[in-house]
Amino acid sequence: MLRYLDQRAQVNPRRDSIVSIMDNFTIEGPNGTHICYVSQVEGPSVAQILDYLGEIAGSRRLHGPLARKLAGQLANAVFFMHSLGVVHGDITPRNVLLRLANIDEWSLDDVSRQLDRPVKDEAFKRSGEKPDMSAPEYLVQPTSFSSVTSRYVSEEILLIDLGEAFLESSAPSKGVGTPVSYCSPELTLEAKASSWSDVWALSCTMFKMRSGFPLFESFIGSASQVLQEMVEILGTPPNPWWPSLKQHDVNVGQNETSETCSGALLSERISEIGTNDDIPSRNGTETPMSKLIEAPGTEMAADEVNALTGLLQRTLHYTPEACLPVGLTIKHPWFADTF
Repeated sequence: MLRYLDQRAQVNPRRDSIVSIMDNFTIEGPNGTHICYVSQVEGPSVAQILDYLGEIAGSRRLHGPLARKLAGQLANAVFFMHSLGVVHGDITPRNVLLRLANIDEWSLDDVSRQLDRPVKDEAFKRSGEKPDMSAPEYLVQPTSFSSVTSRYVSEEILLIDLGEAFLESSAPSKGVGTPVSYCSPELTLEAKASSWSDVWALSCTMFKMRSGFPLFESFIGSASQVLQEMVEILGTPPNPWWPSLKQHDVNVGQNETSETCSGALLSERISEIGTNDDIPSRNGTETPMSKLIEAPGTEMAADEVNALTGLLQRTLHYTPEACLPVGLTIKHPWFADTF
């Protein structure tokens, strides 16, 4: 799919926000020949930055101007894919990375200091025996970005993981593997993946970038819980979905005519940003990513609450075709205005 994008792309800055294959090579091993692909050097994901162990969800979020800037880059990247008929299929904060800044200028000491030295773990069977020659002797732990200081992190995103991507003209019949908190209703209930389900996931991701917590929470990965939150925040869904929702034990409410987001509870959820922050006791010391993070207790300005509510009202719609296309989403004033 990456080659498909490259073959059809003109010179377009939006392409730069999507992972690329820079090179490839092969290695020979006891299990045959393996092809390895080389992409851009990538930094921490938005999820890694926001999900901080020991703090209340939402206490860490990107500061407003940065969140809007990165969300705009993400929306433009998705628009680029959709303009070529490609659906990403797995837009979440885990698949939105921030690039490392000026890495070509890093010394070896900088690399060791910021990324730590590789950690090897000996491989062994469950029985405790050493593996045979078809398995590696050791495994190397993934690079941790927990020590990277914010001055080495750029304000440019990279959208990765096109493993679920498909051409909209040939959508998969069984849906895609989008995490349930980012699934549109038709994807959860009918396994229908499309550019509209991308817009829904994009909206949920942008909300998480600005708020630090998911719009639709699922503590145990339950589709029923997410669907119930959708109904409570967005209002009563279309009547044809009621039987499927009730099979998930979802209370659909009593208003049979409301099929769109009223905005009241959505606006309330957005207004809560910053009101329940966990104020950490760090004795004034900065965490590595502190310059990217909004100060705890900072509440969103009323004008931004209204702008973000207005945007999400138009992109989170029960009727997919009524959603604001991403080509119009990128023009919304929430991305550009100063609040």
